[in-house]
Amino acid sequence: MYFFFSLFLFVEDSTITSLLEDLDLLDNVAILLDKETPGLKNWLHFARRLGISRNECDELKPKGIPSPTKKLMEYIVQVNPDLTLKQLIQTLIKMKRLDVVNALRKFIGGKNYLGFVIK
Repeated sequence: MYFFFSLFLFVEDSTITSLLEDLDLLDNVAILLDKETPGLKNWLHFARRLGISRNECDELKPKGIPSPTKKLMEYIVQVNPDLTLKQLIQTLIKMKRLDVVNALRKFIGGKNYLGFVIK
């Protein structure tokens, strides 16, 4: 029980800036969110749920940039460096992107975050 509580606190207090320090993890998240698959929410939905305007999203769209997700993450760090991993994961769960949450699982301690009730 204590371990899960500690893990929850780690996720709650850690910011998105710490996510960018793990390049392999960022690559995995980008691969998942960059895909444009019908019925599956992508990086654009993620950005809009985080309050990024349509105009700002248009500026982040690929124009020779290989990954809009990576560009989006860098942008979020600039405009909202205090965004927590908890907020990031809550957004992904609301988007039903459990595959991305699962990719983040390694970063948050190797445990399945989906066991937590998120409100």
